[in-house]
Amino acid sequence: MNEKRASRREERDSRREERAHRREERASMGEKRVSKRVAFPTTVHFAPPSKNLHEHASFIMDLSDTGVGIRTRSVLKPGAEVLFFVDYHYDSYEAKGEVVWVKNARRPLSWFVKNKAGIKYRLADYRLVDLYRYMIDHPPLR
Repeated sequence: MNEKRASRREERDSRREERAHRREERASMGEKRVSKRVAFPTTVHFAPPSKNLHEHASFIMDLSDTGVGIRTRSVLKPGAEVLFFVDYHYDSYEAKGEVVWVKNARRPLSWFVKNKAGIKYRLADYRLVDLYRYMIDHPPLR
């Protein structure tokens, strides 16, 4: 009986160690980011460079000086090239980028928006990067 308890205790401890290790790995993943992200809730239109620019509509989650995070119903593949167009406060910004990562959206959002994607700039409108820097220097009041 004591041997069973001891083995169960060892299994439980090993599972705890695995979970702690996974948490540490996830925490260290955030350190890979090159720049800080800023919430940037606005719409974006995008398409592969060879197609119509307004083929897909989506939402920007966040913005950085190296790329954008979007939520979309479209299926994007990592490595795909994307041309996107952002309207924000009566200004228009264009950029060209590469899809770096894609994740499925969680339950309540998955009915409206199927995927999350990170797009790294290859060529961006300098005004979009300036807007990001302004938003870093002047965070919105809450």
